[in-house]
Amino acid sequence: MSDHRTVLVVDSEVNDREVVVEYLTGVGYDVLAASDADGMWKTLAEAAVDLILLDCTAPGSRALKLLPELLQKQGLGVIAVTGLAQEEERIRSLEVGADDYVTKPFNWRELAARVQAVLRRRALAPTQRVAENDAAQMRLLTLSRSLRRDATILFADVEGYTRMIRADEAGTLRLLGRYLKEVIAPTLNAHGGRLVKTLGDGLFAEMAGARPAVAAALAIQEQLDGRNRALPPHGRMRFRIAIHHAAIIAVDGGDLFGDGVNVAARLQALAPVGGVLISEAVRLILAGDASFSLVDLGPQRLKNIVEPVRAFQVATAAATTAKTGIKPIHLR
Repeated sequence: MSDHRTVLVVDSEVNDREVVVEYLTGVGYDVLAASDADGMWKTLAEAAVDLILLDCTAPGSRALKLLPELLQKQGLGVIAVTGLAQEEERIRSLEVGADDYVTKPFNWRELAARVQAVLRRRALAPTQRVAENDAAQMRLLTLSRSLRRDATILFADVEGYTRMIRADEAGTLRLLGRYLKEVIAPTLNAHGGRLVKTLGDGLFAEMAGARPAVAAALAIQEQLDGRNRALPPHGRMRFRIAIHHAAIIAVDGGDLFGDGVNVAARLQALAPVGGVLISEAVRLILAGDASFSLVDLGPQRLKNIVEPVRAFQVATAAATTAKTGIKPIHLR
C-alpha cells in the first residue's frame, strides 16, 4: 500500500504519538517520531521523509509557524493535526500551505486515506498537482461556509480498546462492528439520532435533543450489558458515553466541529465504564424530568478546555447509591 514511504509523526503527547506510530506502521509505512520541533528538524536532517504529520492541538502551539520553512523542502508533504473544536486552525493550516488536515480523536481509516492521498499528490507532476490543490481550496471554502447552531452531541468510546486489539485484533474488530450495527446505530436512529462518524474505537452522534440523547445512551448501555454478560470477562466490550449540548459548526457533508463537540469528547473520557455522563447544559434541559436521577460530580477540568465543566452521572437511584454510596440528586 505505501511502497515503504516514510512518515514523520510530530506530537508532544507520548501516548498519542505511540498509537499513531503503531497504526501507520501496521498499514505499511516506515514511521519516525519526534516530540517537538528540535526533534523534527534533527530527524529531517538525518533521514529521508516523505510526509510529516504535524500536531497543532497543544495549547499555545506554534506548529503552524513551522509550515513555511517545512514547505521549502522539495517533495515533503505536510498534514496538520487539529482538534475537533479548532476550526480556525484547520483553515489557517490550509491557508499557510499544508497539504491537508486531520482531526483528533482520529478516525483511523480517514487518517490512512488522507496520508495516502497526500503522498499520491506529491508524486504527481506539477501540472497535475494544480488540480489536486484546487480541490483542497474547495475544502477551505466549505469550512468557511459552515453553519453555526445548537446541538446535542453524544460521544462513546470503548474502554481498554488498545488492550483488546493487542490480545485479539480480528475478534475485537468483529465485536465492535457487530455492536455498532446491531445495537448502537439502531438505538441512535430510534431516538432521532444521527451517527456523524466513527473514530477508531469510538463514535459521535448528533441527537434530536437532550432527553432522547440520555434515553438512547441508557438503552445502549443496557443492551450492551446484556450481551456482554454472555461473553467471558476478557472478551467483553464496554463503552463510556457522554452527552453535551452547545453551539456547534455544521459543514457540508454532515460533519460537526466546534467547542461543543470537543467538550463532549473530553467528558466521555471521564464517564464511568458502562455508564453515562452529562454536562451541566444537558442537566438544565432535563430539569423537571423525573425519568432520570443524577449524581453531581462537580466541576471537572477537561484537557484543552479553559473553563471547568460541571458533570453529572446518570443512573437509576438504586444502582447509583449501591455503586458509589452517594445519594443521587433528583431533578427539580
